[in-house]
Amino acid sequence: MRRLKTIDEIYEEVRGCGLVITNDISLETALNSRISEPRIGPLAKTPMHIAQILAPAILGRSTMTDLELIAAVSEETGYGFRHVYSEILNIREIRRHTEDVAGALTGRSARNIWESYSRMPTLENAMAALDVEDPRVSWYFEKPGGVAVVGLDLFNDLDKHCVPFDFQDVDIFTDGEFEMGEIRIVGNDRLLAENAVDLVDREHASDYAIVMSSSSPIADAVRSALYRRRLPFVNSLTVRDLAPIRDYLSFLTLSLSYSTLRVKAVKELFSTYGGTFSPRRDGYLLSRQTDEDMRERSAQLRNVMRSVAEDGMTFGEVADEIVSNKDRGLLSMLLDELDVGDRIVTPERVSEVRFAVDNVQELKHNEQIPDDEKTGVLLADCRNSVFVDKPVVIYLGLGQDWTIPVVGRRYIDAERESEVNAMRLEALVQQGQRRVYCANAVKAGKPAAPCMTFDTLVGRPVERFEDLAPSVIRGRWAPAREEAVHGVDAAASDRPADILFTKSSFNAYAACPRRFLFHLTLKTPDRTYTEFGNLVHEFAELYACYPDLVRERGVDDFVNMVSDRYSGLSTPLMEKLDSERIRVAMVNTMRYLDMAGVRAPLNVPCASKSHPNRFMQELGLEMTSDVCEGDHRSSRHPMHGIFDLLWNGDVTDYKTGKAKDGKRMAAAMSLDEVDDYSEFQPMIYLALASEAEGASPVFRQFYALDNDIVSSDESFDVSRNVRTVSLCAGGLEDALSSPRFLEFYESKLPKAMKGRAKAIVDALTPIPPNPDGWKDDPVLQLCVLQACGMGDNKTNRTAASGALRNLALLVKGGMTFSDSDVCIPVGMLDRFLDELDGMHAEMVERMETGLPAVPNGKVNCMNCTYFQACTRSSEAAEEGGDDE
Repeated sequence: MRRLKTIDEIYEEVRGCGLVITNDISLETALNSRISEPRIGPLAKTPMHIAQILAPAILGRSTMTDLELIAAVSEETGYGFRHVYSEILNIREIRRHTEDVAGALTGRSARNIWESYSRMPTLENAMAALDVEDPRVSWYFEKPGGVAVVGLDLFNDLDKHCVPFDFQDVDIFTDGEFEMGEIRIVGNDRLLAENAVDLVDREHASDYAIVMSSSSPIADAVRSALYRRRLPFVNSLTVRDLAPIRDYLSFLTLSLSYSTLRVKAVKELFSTYGGTFSPRRDGYLLSRQTDEDMRERSAQLRNVMRSVAEDGMTFGEVADEIVSNKDRGLLSMLLDELDVGDRIVTPERVSEVRFAVDNVQELKHNEQIPDDEKTGVLLADCRNSVFVDKPVVIYLGLGQDWTIPVVGRRYIDAERESEVNAMRLEALVQQGQRRVYCANAVKAGKPAAPCMTFDTLVGRPVERFEDLAPSVIRGRWAPAREEAVHGVDAAASDRPADILFTKSSFNAYAACPRRFLFHLTLKTPDRTYTEFGNLVHEFAELYACYPDLVRERGVDDFVNMVSDRYSGLSTPLMEKLDSERIRVAMVNTMRYLDMAGVRAPLNVPCASKSHPNRFMQELGLEMTSDVCEGDHRSSRHPMHGIFDLLWNGDVTDYKTGKAKDGKRMAAAMSLDEVDDYSEFQPMIYLALASEAEGASPVFRQFYALDNDIVSSDESFDVSRNVRTVSLCAGGLEDALSSPRFLEFYESKLPKAMKGRAKAIVDALTPIPPNPDGWKDDPVLQLCVLQACGMGDNKTNRTAASGALRNLALLVKGGMTFSDSDVCIPVGMLDRFLDELDGMHAEMVERMETGLPAVPNGKVNCMNCTYFQACTRSSEAAEEGGDDE
């Protein structure tokens, strides 16, 4: 790579000029901050800032704000706010690259909006019309010392209109070569963020910058880490970040569904405005509540909702009724800017206001940014930054999310744009006096690869980070801030990195690192259910390998063979019941294996297994099968698992406990909501199964004792005891559209919506976030009614809301479920594996220093198997119990 000039070197080169033009805002600010001589006005300007100054002279009037522009174009063309704003953003992007905007637009509405937009007094039109020889503007470029242009190759089509004919061309690169030095490879996004934040010196936080993809999950991880460490960082505050705005919009949205609202849907929101309800009213309709059921303030809020839904109120009237005097000015400012204060609240207008709040950056507010978010660590976006004026720059990711796509945009010269992007990246990775490069170890379940722009930058394929830097170091580098609590005895593992997660050890680590330590080092006493489970597993292996022998001897023979052993762990009074339970489990296991058509090949000596089958030992059988109780190790992730059965690509796990339905299984697989019942076995086994040769991504749990009463009937369908977890190749949309899910969803639809399951799911494409809000979203209700060919009236909206509610109830953490099935999108499994890799890297480091007793989520210490052995303070344990 070419060596980049430092900002100080560029300043020394242009300090004698009267005007410096650069299209990088950070460089503009940095050059102006270095002015050391008296002068009038700034030294550096971007083309856009120049156009803002000269626009009144060029256009004859001031430029429109975005809101004024959208309103004018919308009125002239008849298109809605959302449509117009989206097209304007597209038009601006096209205009940066070509004058032929109309030729790059595809639809008639887009061209109509462009025709209207091109006549408006906008900053882009002022830049396009700027002629540096025009007497009205030429004076601006006639500066003593002349004009210097820095990085002309980075200018877009509009920027170049602001470049005079006579200027000093300043290249941002100089002679010499640059090498990135070393790249640190860490685990997942969370670990990257924690390591980056660990490097920041609290006393000099303003000397640090973190460069990352602001649209990727790592940005949230970095902000969370900064908040946890209480480190100041530069943060913006937009209208959508303000709680009064969010609460107001939520109130409007809920008001439009007043007739079907339950108290629990508004309870938290009402408390924000000073309203409360009597206890145990959550399940009742809000419209049926009397004044005795709530405080006076809640009754006032309810009446406002009723008026919005039934009588009609304006946005301003609602704000006057519910918003405090302190926040009313903020709401008035927003409503005035959007010109909706005197308009009646309707679903369409609420949707437009919400869209504007979420997307229009120039909306004004009067809230103050906290002092600790005005200065501190600078968070820079890798796609929008070139120069970063900080002594220490930390680069996070360097992966595919750093790539700026050029394919698919017809108006771009792809080759030229790729070269420009490479030049920007070449400059970006050389910022700061000290640089730290760090990347993910894995992404989407695969080894992370560098940004594709590096291929153009270095002139050869860059497939691994080793191709980019001479030194690549794997593992965390920042010292842990917590003091070691307990280490692991060397006897537990000579090499912590060699320890692989199993389903049970990962469950333990996800719950609490200290629980994982005890899981490795302490043996738990045998329990009744453990021994019973072993018996069922061993009998299943015997029947899979020797079905004829089992049938010949009869089930009762095997029940008698093990009853004495099992009854010893139970009580004498339950001996007969225990024997009957063993018989039920064996019969159901035989039914399941017959249904699956299992005929296991005898290809493994029994003596080769670490835990030989006791049935086979007693019967003198010497051979077993590798499809039973096989240990499968991942080649991509630090985990392994023992499959009870792998047959025809399906993995089966035998269960002897209480059967779970799909809802409980899905809820137990969330790393965001870890509790005492979390169970990640399906995710781990699905990943292992997808790697195993011939294995399809299907995992089945067979509950041998489920339906124990009705299973005594010889005609019992044993498939009722099976729960299936499958992997969906697409996203949530594909999972919702699967035939099995649609069939189950159809059974949950209200009578008025029967036969319309697929139409309802199709109406939600693309899938909106936050399923909890689907049923109360009037826009979604309208989409469902239109997709089902139903009229828009109160009765049909109630039916649509019910259908959306029932659909949302079948989605948990990005997974879909029915009574006996769970479907996991492949992207969610990839994210889980990224987390697993990161947690393993964290575990390896903690094994060297200490595994603290830090229960996650809602894990209750009092329920832990190792509670008596743990040295965590009793006070902390009691707090955990209170939280639960």
